Amino acid sequence: MDEHQPDEEADGKIEALVKRLLPAARTLDSVSKSVAAVSRRVFPAGIDCIGELLKKKTSDFQLGRMVNENEIRGMTIESRALDQVVEKQERFEKIVLDAIGHLAKKLERRSTNPDAKGAKTGGREFDYDWFEVFRSEATKRSLGDWREAFVRILAREMETPGTFSIKTLFTLGQLNFGTAQTFKRAAEVSLSLCRKGDDGIRDARLPSSEGRLGQGFLTRYGLAYDDLLVLVEHGLIHEKFTSCGDYRSAITNSRVNSDIICHRGMKWVLVSNKQPTRQPLWVEGAAFTRVGRELFGITEIEPEFEPRQDAIEELRAIFRLKGFEMMELRQWEAFQEDNSPNLRE
Repeated sequence: MDEHQPDEEADGKIEALVKRLLPAARTLDSVSKSVAAVSRRVFPAGIDCIGELLKKKTSDFQLGRMVNENEIRGMTIESRALDQVVEKQERFEKIVLDAIGHLAKKLERRSTNPDAKGAKTGGREFDYDWFEVFRSEATKRSLGDWREAFVRILAREMETPGTFSIKTLFTLGQLNFGTAQTFKRAAEVSLSLCRKGDDGIRDARLPSSEGRLGQGFLTRYGLAYDDLLVLVEHGLIHEKFTSCGDYRSAITNSRVNSDIICHRGMKWVLVSNKQPTRQPLWVEGAAFTRVGRELFGITEIEPEFEPRQDAIEELRAIFRLKGFEMMELRQWEAFQEDNSPNLRE
């Protein structure tokens, strides 16, 4: 049997092991199935070996994974080349183990928070072809930031198969350091429309302010017009900088209120004294592509002692001109609780 194809019996045994070792995954069949499928394809030495690896969270390179003993005896390969093969496999095993650990911690936090919701699974099964592309791209990059990005991608993909496209994997593998830093700055100054309670991003864009993009407060983040063109070239934002996204679902008194606005890790809603409306609330700016949105979701925003107040005020001004005020989600929820009618007998 091709090792990359499903093996229901082997995956079933490892799935039971995963549920035993990762208690938070017991009630999530789709997650345990994905973790089992990944584990069998990376650690082929058997279920006992996989159990030890998951418990120890350390890599244990199996040379038999690459070539069998008879082939090794007959090879006249330089030791340095063989060392590179070993190093590459060890690096990938550590990425997989870290991704499983990352997912386990996330599930544990969620299990202790009754109000937390997980990402929508969509009913998809883990894609083995996707995983082989992931393996190829992840082992090409060894720097910390790229490695961490691939760890987060695999963790999210095991939780919700189909979250990341193969194109996203190729794009991440081709980014140089400068472009990655430009994308990170763009993510820090952008706003996104997210589903409440999960990781889904409906829209993400760099809002227009004071004229064209790259002017005004965007420039203070090192986002000149030419920098944005680089992101366009890599397929991370759309080339039309004046496209519009509908943000009415973030209006608190809207009949379709189901989303929140996210900016620099903070969550906001839009408040207005107007009557509920079905009219679109257009926000103009350069929209992130599908690839850009997927990478946006795993980009770590640098923590600051205080949020960039100038950027927040710029966003407030954009919505204020449209008749809405931005309010932090936690403040809105506290306001709603304080003003809800007391139910008494």
